[in-house]
Amino acid sequence: SDAQKEQAYIAMVGKADAEFNNNNWSQAIDYYQKAKVLKNDETYPDDKIAIATSNIQNELGAEVEGKYQANIEKANTFFN
Repeated sequence: SDAQKEQAYIAMVGKADAEFNNNNWSQAIDYYQKAKVLKNDETYPDDKIAIATSNIQNELGAEVEGKYQANIEKANTFFN
């Protein structure tokens, strides 16, 4: 029924939001996608998926940048 679907959607978004708030981006995206299956006309999951995806990309970028800087510093010790 629609009421059951609504309850399932609310529960799934609740799980997704909890993961999102704990910076568990991939798990949050998974739950938001499941919520979208339940109510594909809702835009909230799409918005949160976009933010979570951006956060993953930013974290990966920062990690790569940190490794790059560490390697530069290590290399610089050979020239000083």
